[in-house]
Amino acid sequence: MENFNGILDFLKKLKKNNDREWFNDNKKEFESARDQFIGFLGYLIGQIELFDKNIIGVDPKKAMYRIYRDTRFSKDKTPYKTHFGGYICEGGRTSGNPGYYVHIEPEGNSIIGGGLYHPMPDVLAKVRQEIDYNGDKLMKIMNKDSFKKRFDIYNEDKLVRPPKGYDETNPHIEWLKMKSFLLMESFADKVVLGKDYVEKVVSGFKEMAPFNAFLREGMS
Repeated sequence: MENFNGILDFLKKLKKNNDREWFNDNKKEFESARDQFIGFLGYLIGQIELFDKNIIGVDPKKAMYRIYRDTRFSKDKTPYKTHFGGYICEGGRTSGNPGYYVHIEPEGNSIIGGGLYHPMPDVLAKVRQEIDYNGDKLMKIMNKDSFKKRFDIYNEDKLVRPPKGYDETNPHIEWLKMKSFLLMESFADKVVLGKDYVEKVVSGFKEMAPFNAFLREGMS
């Protein structure tokens, strides 16, 4: 893979000049950085296919999120995101299926992620039922040293009390309180620019694949 310096440089400039005039004047630089990121997504898809057959055939162009912000309901009216992001999953990034997220952003804000973010109520209910029935299987995945060393668990929307139908004494109650099931790992800029960044991303996705598989089983 190519060095990601071009992507980071463009995003740094965009953050300082987040307006349409500057963006239009630098459209070619954007297109070059965008095309490199799409190539990166294509490579990742090929690697993920080796351990998760559910994402075979995902189109990297459709996996990438648009750079344009939806400012209709936001106080922040800057027109462009200051990161590149892509979500690789079965059925496409709007399907609601568990998958693999990659996000490049300067100043140490690059991350990878996986799982489910704010699933629909019916899906949430199914996943909670799976945790209730097979929580030991989830804990086996989560308690691996290699897993715990890499990932943070998103819990900002976690319930304070048990969800309806579950008791505080349930051995997996802390996971049953979750409204999202999301893993994250952060990368400093020097890591993104390092020779083994792509390898780290692929190994991170491989580590989270059993977690995604557990969620997928619960949704089925």
